[in-house]
Amino acid sequence: MAEETLAPENVRWRGFEAAIFTVLILAASVAAQRRNAAWRDEFSLWSDVSVKSPHELRGHNNAASALIDAGLYREAIPYIKKAIEIDPRYGEPHYNLGVAYMETGFPDAAAAELEEFLRISAFTERGHFRQGDYSRSYVIKAHAGLGNIYNLRRDYGLAISHFTEALEFAPAETSIRFNLAITYKMAGLKDDAAREFEEVLRLDPSDEGARWNLERLKGR
Repeated sequence: MAEETLAPENVRWRGFEAAIFTVLILAASVAAQRRNAAWRDEFSLWSDVSVKSPHELRGHNNAASALIDAGLYREAIPYIKKAIEIDPRYGEPHYNLGVAYMETGFPDAAAAELEEFLRISAFTERGHFRQGDYSRSYVIKAHAGLGNIYNLRRDYGLAISHFTEALEFAPAETSIRFNLAITYKMAGLKDDAAREFEEVLRLDPSDEGARWNLERLKGR
C-alpha cells in the first residue's frame, strides 16, 4: 500500500510536485534575499541584548525567533533553551523549541515541547485567546504540528484529536482539514475521510489532492 502524504501547512500535495517545488524554490530564494538584512539586524539587536542582560528572557527568546524566521533552527536552540531556563512557565519558548526540534528531525522532543506550550497557554489564557501572551495562530499551529507528529507515529486517535482542535479555531484552514482527512483514511475511517475531503473541496474546488483521494474512496 502506498504511503499517504500529509499536506504541508501552506502548500498542498496536488500530484505536480516537480513544477510546484520549482516555483516555490524560486519564490523562496527571492523572499530570502529580501529578508536577509532584516533578520540579521533583528538577530544582532537581540543577541546583543542577551549578552548584556543574560538573566532576562526577552533577549534570548527574540534572538531565537529571529533565527527561526531565517530558517536557522539548529542555531536557535541554545537561545531557546536559555529562555526556558530563565522562565520555564513562559510558553512561547516552548513553542519555538517545538518548531526547532521538528525542523531538525526530533519529532518526539518536538511533541513534548508543543504539548507543554499548549498546557501553559491553556492555563494562562483560561480559554480566552489574546488575554495572555500567546496568539491564536500559535495555538492552532501547535495543534496542527502535533497532529502531524502523531499521524507519523500512527497514533491516529491523538492525531485526529489535535487536528480537530485546530479546526475549532480555524475551520477554513484547508491544509489542516486535508491532513485530518488523510488521518481518517489511514485509520480506516473512510466515511469520515470522505466528509473531510468534500469539505476541503467546498472550501477550495481547485484542490486536486482532495479530489483524487475522494474519488478513490468512492471507488471512481
